[in-house]
Amino acid sequence: MMKAVIEKFGNDLCIKLPKDIIKKFNIKDEVELKIYDNNEVVVKAVKEEKMRKDWEREFKKMAEMGDDRLIEFPDTDWELENWEWK
Repeated sequence: MMKAVIEKFGNDLCIKLPKDIIKKFNIKDEVELKIYDNNEVVVKAVKEEKMRKDWEREFKKMAEMGDDRLIEFPDTDWELENWEWK
């Protein structure tokens, strides 16, 4: 187990992690926090590849299926018919 320092940063309190830990776990801009009822907090490094991981592949599939076009709505007077303007 390791202890970390908590410092004031503006109006917040921040947990200060040693540089060696940051490097070892490749921590970048953010971490995931899991908070348990027994006062336990677990800090996990966020894997960069998680975010938007499959977007490129999914966009290619959409293009192949012709499902990547802008949806255009038909001209209607909906806003005139269904609203009471005062």
